[in-house]
Amino acid sequence: MEKQQQIRPTFDSLTALVVESVDNMRTTIVTILVDAGFKQVLSAGTGSDALNILQKHDVDVVLSEWQLPKLNGIELLRNVRQDPKLAQIPFIMTSATIEQSEVIRAIRNGVSEYVVKPFSAKILIERVQRAITNPVKQNNAPHQRSHTNTTHKTDKLNVLVVDDEAANIQLLSDLLKDKYAIKAAKDGKLALDICLSEHQPDIILLDIMMPNMDGLEVCKRLKASPKTQHIAIIFLTAMNTTDDVVKGLNLGALDYITKPINPTIVKARVDTHAKVVMSNKALHQQLDSMVEMARLKDEFDRIVKNDLKQPLNEIFKSLDQLEFHPRDLNRVRELARTIRTSSTNLSMMIEGMLAVSQIEDGSYQLNPINFRLRPVLDKIVENFAATISNKRLEINVEYHCGDNIIGEEQLTLSALSNLFQNAVEAAPRGSAVNIDIEHEDKFTKISMSNQGSVPEEIMGTFFDKYVSSGKKNSTGIGTYASKLMTEIQNGKIAFSSSESLGTQLLVYLPH
Repeated sequence: MEKQQQIRPTFDSLTALVVESVDNMRTTIVTILVDAGFKQVLSAGTGSDALNILQKHDVDVVLSEWQLPKLNGIELLRNVRQDPKLAQIPFIMTSATIEQSEVIRAIRNGVSEYVVKPFSAKILIERVQRAITNPVKQNNAPHQRSHTNTTHKTDKLNVLVVDDEAANIQLLSDLLKDKYAIKAAKDGKLALDICLSEHQPDIILLDIMMPNMDGLEVCKRLKASPKTQHIAIIFLTAMNTTDDVVKGLNLGALDYITKPINPTIVKARVDTHAKVVMSNKALHQQLDSMVEMARLKDEFDRIVKNDLKQPLNEIFKSLDQLEFHPRDLNRVRELARTIRTSSTNLSMMIEGMLAVSQIEDGSYQLNPINFRLRPVLDKIVENFAATISNKRLEINVEYHCGDNIIGEEQLTLSALSNLFQNAVEAAPRGSAVNIDIEHEDKFTKISMSNQGSVPEEIMGTFFDKYVSSGKKNSTGIGTYASKLMTEIQNGKIAFSSSESLGTQLLVYLPH
């Protein structure tokens, strides 16, 4: 099964703030964000300047170095999280170190992502996307590091061989191809292009003596750019070029191998540095795991505090009432129905949470069957009977075609329940919620309409995770879950909304 893609935010309406004291690094990060499509990118060289900018401008995401003059990154983060006007801004910390105590400190203060330097443009944008989609809230991070073993990728490292002699490239490729994925370049310009591509090498075997652009110039350019400075460089050099080797090591190369090439030495040197590269990748994975644990705990806290408490409270209230009305059979039956409905809703929420988690990580196995939609909608309306009654809503369901669906009944129940709950909560008191079922092409279209309108500020992110407006007890994952559950069944989901016409939620499922 193809892995379900998470919703990717676009940046064309967003403003970012880059806080970095090193000029060339700040310029590079700003350029990466501009190239990614941000509407505006502001920058600051100190933490105090950044705080002033945040007070004067609307900023959607902050990327800050830890080590800053006047006000360091962690102090800036703390100020942001303690200010009610700024507290929800995604905050990405960048640092040249992976000290466990620093990472935990950042997580406890509400960091959204922690990116270790040097990093590639691809990694940075991935972290920005993740931070905007799933910001971690203040004080919701774990206080202890998990001791669960981290699973590391077993993909081969990428080694780039750069030499103007084809025979040398062939020799080195034959020596290393069993353990590494080999790329080759016969000149410095091509080597730089490869290093700036999406699939960057992990290690470069770089010949010093080349025409047009020698290895020292290639090394200098790679180490001058934050986009490529993390790549490990091993020079290939003749025995009589000691001065060049020293220059190369001063530029940032890790090691050198002398020509003529000794196969045993080549393998040993490359393997030694490959272990360091793999170790760094493992540390990055551990860092990601720590931040992800904070995110998962935050998500769990949201759901427990908001979604799960409501049906549990209804169950406990009904049980308390049963003690006062043990002989009133009509009241007992009414309370029993409330308990059954609340228990059903609770079970649906838990199953829905598990399904969303599996869809997100690509492990969900879809088992579609042919089933009828009418019993599903009847059950949904019954489950929300108490809310419908309290708001004095009128529910109108019209079938303009057959009601057969090809998909999973429970998944469809959960998806439509989330949308129906949204419609019921948004509908003005005493108004109507209309549900129309009709065929359109190869789909059965389910339309849910109510007289409420979606606030303009969330129109573009209505199906994103954690998006909510004006709902005190909402986790903001209902519509997001419905989108995942619909799309994995090969369906489509959409909406339209205006103050004059209200809101229409549309679900298309195969029939």
